[in-house]
Amino acid sequence: MNDQDFMSIAYRESANSFAEKAGAVLVIDDQIIAKSYDRTKELNDPTAIAEIDCIRKAGRRNDQSSMCLYTTKIPDMLGAGTVVQFGISSLVISGKPRDSATLDFLQQHGVLIRFLDTN
Repeated sequence: MNDQDFMSIAYRESANSFAEKAGAVLVIDDQIIAKSYDRTKELNDPTAIAEIDCIRKAGRRNDQSSMCLYTTKIPDMLGAGTVVQFGISSLVISGKPRDSATLDFLQQHGVLIRFLDTN
């Protein structure tokens, strides 16, 4: 599988959302270990955004530094903080690069960010 395949799965996940249409897929060694979508309304939980729910589903692991998170949108600060806290090393975001305090925060904390133009 390649970046486009993983992002397509993230977009399929986002279609399940009752809230913001956002999806995420967590990958290690080209294997999906978790996937999710924004479940904030479904669970009545403001922390159940796509990125966090995906990381929750992966569970406790010792190999976060070799993980890549694919997401259909630039994470908010809650998601970005979780990525940094759990030591996820890279993030692939759908769309084109733009100025964002969240992206600055992620980069300052050593997260490798790549954009995938899905248009």
